[in-house]
Amino acid sequence: MADGFDGLYILRNTHTTGVNQMNTTQPDGYILHQNYPNPFNAETVIRYEIPQSDEIRIDVYNMAGQHVRSLVDRTQSAGRHKVTWDGSTDTGTTAGFGVYIIQINFNGFTGQRKAIMIK
Repeated sequence: MADGFDGLYILRNTHTTGVNQMNTTQPDGYILHQNYPNPFNAETVIRYEIPQSDEIRIDVYNMAGQHVRSLVDRTQSAGRHKVTWDGSTDTGTTAGFGVYIIQINFNGFTGQRKAIMIK
């Protein structure tokens, strides 16, 4: 043949591949992840992890430090959790556009993330 190949070739792949298992173990520590999406306009999801059953409190504050909304205030089991904030206040009105602080408190741990609400 003109291309230099003159027969049938069989290629054998001896490498194996696998699929990673989902991590189903309990979290090692208290973690507050960045909300997603951020910036947001309709709603944003806040994910967090706790290594043991604990009293959890998640609040939203404006940049003046004023309380806007309580999202979680209860005992939760160990594991990975999420809560959605729809941009509303505790009174049910829509919070104004701008920067907010999402704060989580549990077992002496306090974490904060900035959330930006846009039009």
